[in-house]
Parts: sequence; C-alpha cells; structure tokens
Amino acid sequence: MAVEIFAGIQAHSLALVADAGHNFTDALALLLAWFGFYLEARPADEIKTYGYQRAGVLSAFVNALTLLVSRPGSSTKARFV
Repeated sequence: MAVEIFAGIQAHSLALVADAGHNFTDALALLLAWFGFYLEARPADEIKTYGYQRAGVLSAFVNALTLLVSRPGSSTKARFV
C-alpha cells in the first residue's frame, strides 16, 4: 500500500492513491474482524462470566460505523473532482 501511495503521488494519479486508501480500509476491516474473533475465542473468567462472545458483534458494528462515517466524504470528493 505504501508503494502504491508513493507511486500515485509521484505520478499525480488520484486513482492509485484512492486504490491504496481502499486497500488500507479493507485491511483495517479484516484486522478488526480478526480481533473480534480472537476475543470471542477467549474463555470466560471471573470478571466476564459469560465470556467475550459479543466481541464479534461489536467489531462488526464498529466496521459498519466506519463505513457509514467514511461514505459521505468519498461521495463529496467524487462529485467535485
């Protein structure tokens, strides 16, 4: 991704920079989902007597919020370019 951003800046290519940003957000979403599944697999303890089973739902919710927050910005940029 870093190489793609660098190449996009050097070539003045908005398409390359946008693709690198898209790849970054995809990787971030996958990392968030993996972390949610990692927490879900943890066993219950004294504090969390039901375990961490809602971590996957929470990570999906945060991922959806991230998409909702980033959507208006990308639409605005696409309209005025």
